Amino acid sequence: MKGNFLKLVPGAVACAILGLAGAAQARQLSYTNHLPQTHPVNVAMKTYFDDITKATNGDLTFQLMPGGTMGGGKALLGLARDGVVDSAFENAMYSASALPAEAMIAQVLHPNPLVLAGAQNEMFLLNCPQCIGELKKNNIVPMMYYSTPTYYLMCTKPVRNVEEANGVKVRSVGSFGRMAATMGMTPVNLTSDETYEALQRGQLACALGSPDWLTSYSLRDVVKYITDYPLGAIGGLMNMGFNSSSWGSLSGEQKAAMRKGLAATVADIEFQYVHGSHTAMDDAKQRKIELVAMGPDLKQRIAKFNDEEFKKVVAKGEADGIKDAAGLMKTYRRLLDKWEKIAQKVGDDQKAYEKALHDEVFSKVK
Repeated sequence: MKGNFLKLVPGAVACAILGLAGAAQARQLSYTNHLPQTHPVNVAMKTYFDDITKATNGDLTFQLMPGGTMGGGKALLGLARDGVVDSAFENAMYSASALPAEAMIAQVLHPNPLVLAGAQNEMFLLNCPQCIGELKKNNIVPMMYYSTPTYYLMCTKPVRNVEEANGVKVRSVGSFGRMAATMGMTPVNLTSDETYEALQRGQLACALGSPDWLTSYSLRDVVKYITDYPLGAIGGLMNMGFNSSSWGSLSGEQKAAMRKGLAATVADIEFQYVHGSHTAMDDAKQRKIELVAMGPDLKQRIAKFNDEEFKKVVAKGEADGIKDAAGLMKTYRRLLDKWEKIAQKVGDDQKAYEKALHDEVFSKVK
């Protein structure tokens, strides 16, 4: 009928109508997180969004709302779930009651962020039906996950040994909270965006976090000491989860355009985040933030924690009623071993890592 109607009107008017029809297909999608605008995740996400807009000839544009514009880290799952935004960052550790299986798996630390990001994308997107089911109940379609660089203790006073650690309040979540308790510290469950104010007001003496936070969250203004001992990277960070209705409203071509850049975006985040942490540590030294050596007594406690943690995560998952918790963690351990070999092979070659992510994970996502 549309074609018949167009035959009855002058050419210029017909072209105008077709133009309006094309314009009606254009769509702006909203995305939010609690991370600062200059954070490596947001830098990579802007590139990702710009590339999609170009690939779709402007049919898809994006409103990026960083820095907690719409709400802090713990509010993000609800914002995407309820359709307040089209997509958002999700941290399973902030929403463990809603995402218990994902939160269980995300607790396992690893010293190499490339291993962790690869294994968790493959686990959460392809090998964890419980995780997908939990997200489905919350109206979320997972897109991609990333890992932080390794964490350090960043403090307003020196923490070198068990005596200095005893009772010290430290921002820490998930496995890092249990690690902090093993060290004799008092873990405080705060989001990364709440950490600066808590340190500034003396509610915390330390934060367990990535050195990049020194710049991205301005912690360098309040941190005076860094305990120079890497404690492991943390994952379970979905840098983009889509509201299921918003995702379902996209055309097949638009979905394909959005999936095309996922591997490149994860690789970009990992390499830039690690680079940013190295740069932040160099900057800290220039600012006279003191690096203090960790004593053998604290190292022994951390080693004991790492030896026992995997079993404790499984036991807690079973106690929490997570179906086949042991089986899930067995699969995850296998994927960690697999990605250790991949990470060793790709080394510091970002393009090779991107290809591995595409070949092993994103090319297989339906």
